[in-house]
Amino acid sequence: MDTLWIVTANAARARICERQADGRLADVADLVHPHSRLAGRDLADDRAGRVERDLGGDRHAKTAYEPPTDARQKEHERFAREVARQLDDAVAQGRCQGLVIYAAPAFLGELRAALGPVAAKALRHDEAADLTATPLDELRRRVDAVLRPGA
Repeated sequence: MDTLWIVTANAARARICERQADGRLADVADLVHPHSRLAGRDLADDRAGRVERDLGGDRHAKTAYEPPTDARQKEHERFAREVARQLDDAVAQGRCQGLVIYAAPAFLGELRAALGPVAAKALRHDEAADLTATPLDELRRRVDAVLRPGA
């Protein structure tokens, strides 16, 4: 029987479980990213960045600009890459052969984009749902329902 990892995630927490031979789930890892919970103003510098503009000749002017992506979004992307790296490594090392991912809708796209080709190939099911606080028995029922032949 292939080893299946079930991942529940949002932008601040990812819980990884493994389906045991008897069908029960056991925790493998619990990744927490507290920076994702901070307000953008608490993550960014106090001042906007500065660039120098050439006005021609010897004249130059400095101007402020806003970063193209806010600091909070960058933290979410950073955490998605961290989770994806864990999954990529596990599949590449043979610790798991299949993945099921339940992630908060906004985070699921970031996590999909961050998965490497090996982990993406091992993905059996993904769904936009934040189940990070779901008890293991309930999570097991959901996984069994989607992986049941003909489901």
